[in-house]
Amino acid sequence: MQPTFSGERGQDPAAFIRAIQTIAFAQGRQRDNDWQADYAATCLAGPAMQWYCSLRDEERSSWSDLRRALLQRFSASLVPTSPPAAAPVFAAMPRGPEAPAARPPLYTENATPRPPAIGRVTENKVPTSKSPILFCGSTQPFFGFTNLSPHEVQYRGKTYYTAEHLFQAFKFMDDRPAMAEYAEYIRTVGRDPREAVSEALRFSSVVRTDWPDVNILIMDEVITLKFSQHPTLREELLATGGAELIFNSGADDEFWGNGAD
Repeated sequence: MQPTFSGERGQDPAAFIRAIQTIAFAQGRQRDNDWQADYAATCLAGPAMQWYCSLRDEERSSWSDLRRALLQRFSASLVPTSPPAAAPVFAAMPRGPEAPAARPPLYTENATPRPPAIGRVTENKVPTSKSPILFCGSTQPFFGFTNLSPHEVQYRGKTYYTAEHLFQAFKFMDDRPAMAEYAEYIRTVGRDPREAVSEALRFSSVVRTDWPDVNILIMDEVITLKFSQHPTLREELLATGGAELIFNSGADDEFWGNGAD
C-alpha cells in the first residue's frame, strides 16, 4: 500500500519518510535524489501538496532537501507556517496500457517547471592517482558514466533515449506477450529518463517476477551496450585506468550508489 501524507495533523513526517524509503527499496528503485523526491511527491495530499508546490525548484528536485523541508514544515515541534495558496494544475500526461489514474502534478501554474538536468557539458579531468572517481550530477565531471546522460542506446533494432530508458523497459521484457506494449511505452515515453523511471513505477504491479534476481545482470548489459556504442565515452572510461568508479548518490541510495558511506 502506498503511504499518503496529508500535512496538517497528518501522518508523522518522519514515519512518512521511512515508509517512502522502504517502499522504494522494496520495489527495486534506484533511490537517486531526483527520483525519490519525485516518488515522494506523488504521495503528498492536501496541505502537504500545496506546500510542495510552493517550494523552490532546488528543494523539489533533491530528496535530501525535500526531506529536510518536510520535517521543518510539518514537525510537531515547530510552529507551522501557512504555505502560499497555490492550486495544483493537473497537467496532461501520456497514458500507458491499463494505466492507473494520472498522478498529481509536480508543478503549479505560476511555477517554472525544471527542465531535465541532462546534456550539459563539463570538463572531465581524470585524477593522476588511483583515488576513487565520484560521478553523479549533470554539472559534475563524468556525468556520461550515469544512466541519465543523453546518450542513445540501440537494442534489438530499437533506439532508447538513454541507458535508463532501456534499463526500465527491461522490467517488462519477458515471455508474456502483453508486456511488449509496456516495454515499448517506456521506450517512447519521453526523453527525460526520470519520466521513464516514474512511468515504470506506475506499472510496478506487472514488473517481471524475476526482476530482483536479474536486475544487476541487466544493469551490466545496459552499461556494456552504452559504452560499446559510444567511442568517446569508452575512451573516457578506459582513461580512468584502475581507479574505483563510484556513483555519488549520497545517503539516499545504498544499493546502486555509495550510500551513507
